[in-house]
Amino acid sequence: MDQEDIPLYPFFGAGRTLVFAHDYAAGSLQPLHRHDVPQLLHAARGVMRVTTPGGYWVIPPNRGVWIPAFMPHEIRMVGPVSMRTLYVEAGSAPAGVEACAVVAIAPLLQRLLEELAVADPRLPRPTDARYRTMEELALIEIARLEQLPLNVRMPRDPRLLKLCTALLERPHDASTLDDLAYEIGASTRTLRRLFQDELGMSFADWRQQVRLMEAFARLAEGQAVTRVSRDLGYAAPSAFIAMFKRAMGCPPSQYAKTDPSLSHGWSRQAGPVRRQLPA
Repeated sequence: MDQEDIPLYPFFGAGRTLVFAHDYAAGSLQPLHRHDVPQLLHAARGVMRVTTPGGYWVIPPNRGVWIPAFMPHEIRMVGPVSMRTLYVEAGSAPAGVEACAVVAIAPLLQRLLEELAVADPRLPRPTDARYRTMEELALIEIARLEQLPLNVRMPRDPRLLKLCTALLERPHDASTLDDLAYEIGASTRTLRRLFQDELGMSFADWRQQVRLMEAFARLAEGQAVTRVSRDLGYAAPSAFIAMFKRAMGCPPSQYAKTDPSLSHGWSRQAGPVRRQLPA
């Protein structure tokens, strides 16, 4: 697949960071590309899906994804998205995070991203002590980022990649592995082996992870549990809730109380909760 190289280091100047702010319409796509510096991608509003050659990530509000330098990635917007992107010097990566990873974005870092953001890298940035202090504080916060298990691994084998890519597009699909094997022209036994060898899990576990990530995206959008369970192919909300509980250790309603990206956006039956905008 073709990718575009977008160099950003020449725009750093005397600074150690670049922060961009941009709003996207629902369904917008940033095709496969890569940068010469690492970045933190954050959705101040909305949900993003990020795909790389090795994985698939769902990024709800108050979350971000760390993307190393030269990592090809594609970004698709789920609903309207207010994106904040922080590019940093190569030596400023968070400790222990060497690959793409979903991370928690603390309120302090969110505020710093808002203050440091510009709409165009060609615009001059402040050089005063306040700006430099905020920049250094943002780098300190970057070093403390907490990694979260919100990802789906992707294979390299072209047969398995074809199958997995198709299921990302249709997470509700209830086809058996036998059905899918026939569809892509491989044996069921071969696919079972590839799932274990390349992804370290069974087909059923991988598909459950896909549905869990899709559920996070939909719940963060404000969709009701009943609608999410139906759209993901579950016969009843109770079956979806049971899957969620097995994976996360608690039902969606309880998990939402501990996760700001969910608790401020959805309810058990009625869908979106009305949000009070800050003064």
